[in-house]
Amino acid sequence: MSSQTKTVTTLSDRAAQMLFAPVRVPLLRLWWASSGRAAVARVTPLYVGLMVLGGVLFGGNGMDARDLTGLAARQAGVRVGVLGIWVLLATPGVRALLGARSALGMRALPVRRSWHYALTGLGMAVLELPLVGLWLRGAGLLAGLSLLLWLLAVHALLAQGPLRWTERGLMLVLWGLWTALPQHTMGAAVHGAVGGLVLWQALPRAWRLAAERPRPLEKPHVFGGTLRALTSSYLVLLQRTQRPLLVRAALLLAVALAIATLATRNNHLVLPAEVATRSLLVLGPLVLLAAGGLAGAVLQNERSLLWLLESTGCSGFARVWSSQAAVVLPIAVLSMLYGAALGALLQVGPALHGRLVIEAVLCGVWSAQVAMVLLRWSSRGEEHDSDRILKVQLMAGAVAITATWALHEGVLLGWALASVLLSGIAVSWAAPLTRYMRRRWQQQLAAHPEEV
Repeated sequence: MSSQTKTVTTLSDRAAQMLFAPVRVPLLRLWWASSGRAAVARVTPLYVGLMVLGGVLFGGNGMDARDLTGLAARQAGVRVGVLGIWVLLATPGVRALLGARSALGMRALPVRRSWHYALTGLGMAVLELPLVGLWLRGAGLLAGLSLLLWLLAVHALLAQGPLRWTERGLMLVLWGLWTALPQHTMGAAVHGAVGGLVLWQALPRAWRLAAERPRPLEKPHVFGGTLRALTSSYLVLLQRTQRPLLVRAALLLAVALAIATLATRNNHLVLPAEVATRSLLVLGPLVLLAAGGLAGAVLQNERSLLWLLESTGCSGFARVWSSQAAVVLPIAVLSMLYGAALGALLQVGPALHGRLVIEAVLCGVWSAQVAMVLLRWSSRGEEHDSDRILKVQLMAGAVAITATWALHEGVLLGWALASVLLSGIAVSWAAPLTRYMRRRWQQQLAAHPEEV
């Protein structure tokens, strides 16, 4: 190597060091624009649902945080149940934080890995704040911090994908300690110490494995025509890779069931029309949140397959209705269970029981279609997608509540009209019919060629 080449290499190395020396703020911005926004988009339905549930349970005349933490300290079943539900609910957000494809380029930057670990741990801690904040308020600083370390350790293990025997043993140790030791002073110290040690070992490995997505060989489940094959492929995708989202959707409808049951009994509603209206009033907004989480995963995979769908001549009708069917079918089953369980808990007659089931299924199907189209419109592959999705979901929930108060059971007609109209608009987006719409679609593809 000549002296001139050595000089150029040295100068380039020094320039890189000078560029990335004050890397803390730029790296934080880059991390937020990629991993942070992906995680926010994934956990937004969860946090909005928790706001609704928290307003009901921890209102002025409801429970206090100390009541829940005290009950958890006395009974191991409550401790395991609360933590198990939270771990299932928050796991999709943690996986989105670690596995965002837009953040993979950050790994090539000349930055120490400790900075990546610190940012990842900080993001995971933010995702755990709702439950940790409840524990801080009800049980104190030591219990809250120990719970935070325990949750970070569990989620760092789960984010690794298929667990080895070592990780399985660590997971058993964490859950065994939480089951056996209540969160008094000594128990909290033990939980925090063990959680911190496991986190120290698990977080670097989870970060390294986030770029690898193993795909185990399984039996094919996709067959039939275009519409059926696409729908079944999306359903298999949800079942294999997005099980926490399905569990979260079920939990959101369980929350809706609890709220509808308590609201009906506490307000002494006995008329069939009043009971059915209260059921729809609670079900509509929470179905929008549950369907929004499933729709985000389906749309993300639809965009990744867009090049294949375009090259094989898949129609816009098949693309739109297959993605909608993949979201609507699980929501329809959960809505049917919601209506059946609500009628059983309220001990209503057979006629009203069947009415609740039918109306719940119709509301679930049509509102899921609306949520799918709204999310399709909000997801444009831009950095402000998560903000737009949050605004659209909040606005749609507010409109659903207002319309139900005004129209009562007639809101079902509104859901039906909105689903048909918005579905037609979505098909026109996917398969432009007019010259103006085709030109606009081509301009959008030119602005975002990575989606083709």
